[in-house]
Amino acid sequence: MTDLQTTWFLLVGVLLVGYSVLDGIDGGVGTLVLSRSGEDETRRRRLATLGPATLGNELWLVGGLAALFAAFPPVREAVASAFGALLGALALAFVLRAVVLGKGRASGAVDRPRDVAFGALSALAAVLLGLMLGNVLLGLPLDEAGRFAGAFGDLLSPFALVVAVETVALFALQGACWLNLRVGEGEDLVLRAWVTAVALHGLTGVFSLFAAPHLWEPYHHPLTWIAPVVMLASLVALPYFVKAGRPALALGSSSLSIAALWGIVGQGLYPALVPARGGAGESLTIAHAAASPDALTSLLVVLLVALTLVAGYSAFVFLRLRRTAV
Repeated sequence: MTDLQTTWFLLVGVLLVGYSVLDGIDGGVGTLVLSRSGEDETRRRRLATLGPATLGNELWLVGGLAALFAAFPPVREAVASAFGALLGALALAFVLRAVVLGKGRASGAVDRPRDVAFGALSALAAVLLGLMLGNVLLGLPLDEAGRFAGAFGDLLSPFALVVAVETVALFALQGACWLNLRVGEGEDLVLRAWVTAVALHGLTGVFSLFAAPHLWEPYHHPLTWIAPVVMLASLVALPYFVKAGRPALALGSSSLSIAALWGIVGQGLYPALVPARGGAGESLTIAHAAASPDALTSLLVVLLVALTLVAGYSAFVFLRLRRTAV
C-alpha cells in the first residue's frame, strides 16, 4: 500500500462525512416531520428551515462515489452488482424529495400529503444508505471476478437492518439540533432523538461483536480509540449544550459525532474497501483495487478542485440560511 492510496481512502471518507453532516440536516428534518404529522403549522415551520442546500448536498455523496469508483475501479463492479437496485431507488428518492420540497416552498400553502411525502422520502433515503453501509461493514459474498455472488435477500440481514435504523436515528438527531438552532424547537425534541440515537448505536456496537468481529480488530493500538472517544464525548456533551441554550454547539456536537462515526467505520474496514464474506472472491483492498499511481495523481488534482468548489458552495448556503430569519 502507498500513501497515495491511503490519501484517496481518506478523501472518500471526507466526502462521505460532508454528505452525512449536511444532508443529515435535511433528511433528519424530513424524518421529524413524520413524528408530528397531525400539526400542519409545525410541519411547515420545520420544512421552512430548509432551502437551496437540499438541492446541493447530494453532490457530496455523488462526489464520494465518483472518487471511490475512479480511484478503485473494481469497487464499481462490486457495488453495482450488489446495490444497483438500492442505488436506483436512492437516486429516485433524492429527485422526488427535491421536487416535493421545491413545490412546497413555491406555493407556501399547507399541504399535508406533500409534507408527509417529503418526510417519507427522507426516511427512505436514510434507510437505503444505512442498508448499503451495513452490508459493506458485514462483508459481501463476492465471486472470483469481484461481483456480488448473493441474492437480494442476503442484503436484508439483521445487522444491516439495525445499521439502517441507526442511520435514520442519527439523521433525526442532526435534524433536531438544526431545528433547535433555527426555530428554537424545545430541548425535548433533541433529547428524544438523542436517546434513540444513542440506544441504537449501542445496539449496533454490541451486534457487531458477533456479526462483524473483524471491525474490532484494529483496536489493539491506542490511537484507534481516538474516534470512539471523540464520538462518545460529542454525544455526552450534546444534551448539556442543549440545556445550556447553546444550539450551535449542540449541532456541532452532533456533526462531530457523525464525523467520528465515519472514522470508526474507516478504521474498521481499512485497508479493505469491500470485505468479502462467504464467496469465492477476495476482499477488495486499497492495494489491489487501486488505479495506477499516475491515474491516482492526476485524478487527485481534479478531486481537490471539486472538493473545494462543493465545500465552498455548502459553506455559502449554510451561512446564508444561518443569517436569514425563518
